[in-house]
Order: sequence, then C-alpha cells, then structure tokens
Amino acid sequence: MNVNKKIIIVKKIDDRYWKSCDEIEQAYDDVIDQLKRQISVELIHTSSELFNQSVDKIKSSIDTEMDNFIYFLSHNLNFNPYLHKLSKYKADVTLLIPVYGDMTIQINRWAQAHHTLRGWKTYLLVSSSASKGQIEKFIQNRALLNIVHPPVSDRYFNQNIISEKNTFLYAGRISYGKNILQMMNTFIKASQINPSISLSICGDFDSIGFRFTKYRFSREYIKKEFFKLIDASKGKIRYLGFIPMDQMPALYAKHQYFVSMSTYQDEDYGLAVAQSICSSCYPIVSAWGGYRDFILATLVDVKYTKNHSFGFDEKSLLKAFCSPPNFSYERLLGFASKYLSTKSTANSILSILKKEKVRYEGQSEFFFRYRLAYKKNKGQPYLDVAEDSDIASLFKEVYSSYCASC
Repeated sequence: MNVNKKIIIVKKIDDRYWKSCDEIEQAYDDVIDQLKRQISVELIHTSSELFNQSVDKIKSSIDTEMDNFIYFLSHNLNFNPYLHKLSKYKADVTLLIPVYGDMTIQINRWAQAHHTLRGWKTYLLVSSSASKGQIEKFIQNRALLNIVHPPVSDRYFNQNIISEKNTFLYAGRISYGKNILQMMNTFIKASQINPSISLSICGDFDSIGFRFTKYRFSREYIKKEFFKLIDASKGKIRYLGFIPMDQMPALYAKHQYFVSMSTYQDEDYGLAVAQSICSSCYPIVSAWGGYRDFILATLVDVKYTKNHSFGFDEKSLLKAFCSPPNFSYERLLGFASKYLSTKSTANSILSILKKEKVRYEGQSEFFFRYRLAYKKNKGQPYLDVAEDSDIASLFKEVYSSYCASC
C-alpha cells in the first residue's frame, strides 16, 4: 500500500435521475475495494440534508502529512458549495471531478466553477475520447482532462455463452433521441430479407430526445408510433417492458447482438453497450459519442442531416441486420476485462493520482458563448438552429467530436 496517498471519496446517498448512474456507483463499491489495496481510502456519504456533516467529515479526514485527494464521485454532485467550505485546504488537496455529460446541461454549476474552482489542483474525469474532445472546448486548460471508463459490475462478466443465434437486443430509454423508431423501421425491412432474425426491446418510454432543439416529441406520441411498428413487424420485434437491473446480465447473455442507433446529445459513454460486451453480446451501434470508443463493435456511420439533426446511415444498419457480423467471444471478454472491469477503472484512477498536478484556470470563451444561447432559449441552445447560422455553427462545433463524419 502507498501510505503517502489518501483519497476521500464523496458519494451521494439519494437517488439519481438516471438508473445508469446508480448502476455505475454500485459498481464503484468494487472499485473502492480495489483502491484500498493500494492507497488509503475513506468513503463519505452525503446528501443535501447531510451537507454540513459531510463537510466536517472531509475536514477531519484531510491529513496534512499525506498527499490528499477528494473524489466527488456521484453524477451531478455539485462540488461548488464544498469548495467554499474547504477553501483553506486548497494547498493540501487535489480534486477529482467527473464531468461526463453534465457540462452541457449544468450550465450554472460550471459558470460558478469558473470562479470557485479556479486555482484548485484538479483532475477532470471524462468517460470517452468524444467527451474529452467536447469538454476541451469548454475549459481553458486541457491538461486537466483524463479518460476514465465507468466500471461495469462484476455480475455482467459472463463466461458461459448461451446466446440464441441471430437475436438482437435493444436495452435503454425508448425515446426519439435514441432513434428507436427509425431503428425498428430498418429492422422490419431487414426481417423481410432475412426472416431468421429477431429483435427484443426493453426499457421505459421517455420524451427526452433532442431536447436542446425544436425537435421534441411527447411520450404519448412515441409510445403510439412504437406499438404501430411492433404490430407491423409481425412478431419479429417483441417488447419486454422494463427489466430490473438484476435481470439484465441474463438478458444480454441470451442475445447474440446488442443494437443502438442513439444520437442522444449526451451519449458520452454507453453503459448498456459496455454491459452487453461484458455479457458476451456483440454490439452494433451508431458511430456517435462515447460509442466510438468501443472499437471492436460494428459502428454505423452518423451524418449531419439537412434538417439540422444527426441520423444514422440506414444502408449500413440494414446490411448489419441482414448479414449479422461474425465475432470472437474471446475478444469481447478480453476487451471487457482490459477496459470495462472494476479493476481497470481502479487502475485508471491510480495512474491519474501519479500524474503531475495542474490547476484549474476556468471556462473558455466558447463555454460562455454556449451559455448565452442556453439562457436565451431557456434550456434549448439550438432552438433556432434552422434559421440562425451562428447557432448552427455552435451546434456542429459542440458535437464535432461526437460525430466522425460531421
């Protein structure tokens, strides 16, 4: 154990909006066990009600004789109030702050961080190269950024191959931003060419889609159109409803392929894709955002469309459905172990703790340009994307790292 380093992990105990965030944080329990073998670790639980108590615990945990790190682990945990209370420890502490998809949404938090976080020794953690490319535009000092793939729980690592041939699975939110209706329509065309294929879909209906633009669709509309396509598939597509997380490993393992054509604006990682790989289920996914880091997957091209949105190349997906790609189970599991396991996440964090420390210098001019559009349009920064060339340019620049051909 390295007795000179101490990491204080601050974790929220209240529920997160996204189920995937809860899943990731549960997997971090095993990451913490891995870290404890190498360095001193203290876990502090917090919530809005426990704020003062958790600040006091952090203060008492800081050992001025050690190299101290504070890791604000939980998704959307606002670190700014903590920094105000801990300002006198600035010289003694290095911060680890996960960004993931929230810098495009939590605008006020990061505008405040422009002042409160300035001068702190900081590592910003992102989940993919696409996310890194995006956040580089929003901050002044790119040297802060480090890629840490969120861990997949050990229960997803399946060595027993039980998948049924030519079976496809989509797991996640059923929303317009996930391009679920377009994907189903393509699958119906493919099933008429290759009747041996089938598609299972599980998840909740969600109106959140391209919420940053004028392209918005109600939950009721999506649900109505979804079941029209279920009927049109003549039994080739089946809806399984919402499946509890503890049943998901077996569901992935039962299917041969995982498919998602998402171009959702904050698809900065893709936990469902990672879980499918660990469960020996091969991914066929859009070449969008964090999905692009799954280099062993079949990536379907994404293009910037004439109506100022992002869409997948239907011909490529049709080909993948009609003639499913061959793959190696051994390669899937090797990739999972190397990049997606709790051990690999722990090793990534440990390697970051050894890096040269860099101080946070604030947000970039580009961030404040984005923030102005966000505030002007009340949370829809690209509302005028079709009419305003400046907004169209902003839209493409924010997502330039998400889309290789855009």
